Amino acid sequence: MTDPTETYRELADRDGLDIETIGGGAQMLSRYFASGTGVHVTCLDGGGLPTSDNWHIGVHPADWDGDGGSLLSERRSDDGGARSFPDTIDAALWTAEYGRRSIGALTEEYAAFLKEDGLPELSADELLHEDLKPHQRRYVSAFLVRWSDAESEAQDTIALATYNIATGGRITMSRRDIPIKDGERRAVRAVVGYDRPLETFFAQVFETDADGEEDAFLWQGTFPGELPTPRSAIALIEPFCDVPADLAAALETDRLKTLAQQDSPGQAEAKRLLIRGEPAQPRPSEPKD
Repeated sequence: MTDPTETYRELADRDGLDIETIGGGAQMLSRYFASGTGVHVTCLDGGGLPTSDNWHIGVHPADWDGDGGSLLSERRSDDGGARSFPDTIDAALWTAEYGRRSIGALTEEYAAFLKEDGLPELSADELLHEDLKPHQRRYVSAFLVRWSDAESEAQDTIALATYNIATGGRITMSRRDIPIKDGERRAVRAVVGYDRPLETFFAQVFETDADGEEDAFLWQGTFPGELPTPRSAIALIEPFCDVPADLAAALETDRLKTLAQQDSPGQAEAKRLLIRGEPAQPRPSEPKD
């Protein structure tokens, strides 16, 4: 940044960030929300204001005690594949105001955004190459950061399930392969089941990518309580599958078999770090150009 003062003034005007003095006289950029959550932005060592290539952005919960391990999310300029400083600030502000969201919730949110703004049904990466209005481009850029975070958290969920099975010696996740409809042109495999540690049913539908590998284009049930009933999972795969008549009952039986199980200390600690999913919220209004 050639003129940090001007840059901080721009951030204050654009994002409502203030310069706050913290312990030892150090300064940071911050913004707080009515819920008690907030965003703070510092340099990497936390000892001062950020620059465009030296920044740490954290989203902290209400009643935060300063413990870095309890942040709702964080990003650093030295993260591999980190996106731009302004885009990451935008994503942090969304998370602080509306909560962290699962891949499923983000998928619904993005579809609603495309419909509301009359945009073509392209992926967010592809859409950035289109002729967008400034407020649309800003939303999509921040959305990509949030999507990346959700993918990382979904991988954490898989790791947690693997840990449960490897260390607990108990059935903590059921998986049922459901036959694909004849003539279905995209889906090649579908799976539903119940994840006891996350207390949610889940659904996955796979397609074959350009390299011949299976890739999930639909994946929900990665957050605690995201799909609370068998029907909520079945409804997601129904357009692609021949659903057995007894599937809902079978999934409910899978859930009932786990009722006596409890989290081990390791599971409880891992679950504590996962996101608690929330219903999709409307995206914040942006000034129209």
